Amino acid sequence: MIDIDGQECAVKFFDGEAWDQPLIVHACMALAIKAGVTTAQTRAIRLPAEHALAVERFDRVGGRRMRSLSASSLIRAATPQGEAPQFGYPHLARRLRALCQVHPLDTHLADLFQRMVFNILIANTDDHEKNNAVTCEFVGGFPVWKLSAAYDVVTTGFGATAHEFMIADDVVAPGLEAAVSVHRDFNLYEQQARTVVSEVIGVVDGWRADFREAGVSSDDIEALAECIDDKDLLVQRERHRTPATLDQTRRQPKTGMPPHFSVVAEGMRQALTARKSARR
Repeated sequence: MIDIDGQECAVKFFDGEAWDQPLIVHACMALAIKAGVTTAQTRAIRLPAEHALAVERFDRVGGRRMRSLSASSLIRAATPQGEAPQFGYPHLARRLRALCQVHPLDTHLADLFQRMVFNILIANTDDHEKNNAVTCEFVGGFPVWKLSAAYDVVTTGFGATAHEFMIADDVVAPGLEAAVSVHRDFNLYEQQARTVVSEVIGVVDGWRADFREAGVSSDDIEALAECIDDKDLLVQRERHRTPATLDQTRRQPKTGMPPHFSVVAEGMRQALTARKSARR
């Protein structure tokens, strides 16, 4: 840990990777910010042969440590005894919704959806449950949970094509359509989800220029292109670049509660209305 401009940072060093990993993490994180993902601030530190990476701690505020919990712990705690936990983006979204104290809920859910889409597009398949977290602060004596800033966002490489964190139930393949299919878990209309996908694609399309500006070498960019510009991902980028206009009847009502709760709430409202009418 080091202090940089009053911010507590973790420092990561080159560890014999096939490319200048610290600099590439920095470039990926900067690209994520450009794509609208809430991401921990990073700084590349030039060393004689390669770079080191300083990452601001997401669990520090004003020098004070915040309570934090990994997605692994959060999901495991909600898994019935004897069952295997299901780790994935929609599963984390469901836990965020169940916490109730998450504020503002829709903002965090939308941010998590953008994170998922971005990780798909840059081939970050090492997006496991310990690379996602929540933080907790007490405000007025009550816990307020928040999705933490993204960290360890980087192209995985090495031919790893299955995501560690599920895109949808039992889906680990990097599919944008699978991501859109779980839009309800993130309190998004399908049209909104497709628009987010299109916007993130617009940023990722220019990744080469952004990486060059960050100082990534031409050789490393070409090596990364085998992952980010993989044939399947390029096809998906082309297919989803312009979101289709959907029939309004296909849109999921956007509420601050899970969809099945919305149905229950509507039933309760109808029952109360009928009861009031009967009393008149």
